Amino acid sequence: MLEVAQDLRIASDRSRLGLPEVTLGFNPAYRIARLLDIVCGGRGRDLLLSGRTVHASEALRLGLVNRVVAAATLESSATAWAAEIARSPRAGLAADRADHPRVAHGLPGRRAPGLRRDASHEPGARARIADLVARRRPVPPKADRP
Repeated sequence: MLEVAQDLRIASDRSRLGLPEVTLGFNPAYRIARLLDIVCGGRGRDLLLSGRTVHASEALRLGLVNRVVAAATLESSATAWAAEIARSPRAGLAADRADHPRVAHGLPGRRAPGLRRDASHEPGARARIADLVARRRPVPPKADRP
């Protein structure tokens, strides 16, 4: 799954990213607004409505990730990137986050009132998530069956 709430995202060249919640029968809630803040228009809606996954190279092209690196160097690349950012004066970094609401709060991607962050409490959701992780085709909720 794609964690769109992060400020910066790095992926290995072997990564596949997506928001499969719709294919599991529930709404990605908070991630909808955050994804659409990153990938506007039809491309973002395609990812949300289809539940498809994209390869890291497409994710980079779409702006879903900021960097793609070789799988063997993922951890060291992420550590080096964090160290590069951390070398900046702390006051400047804090000011960026405080002065720019889109950075500090992800606007307009704030969670709408009443939306839950995670739908794993829904009936059958944990089983559908387990099917996804095991790469089995999930059984749709009873309400969605003909």
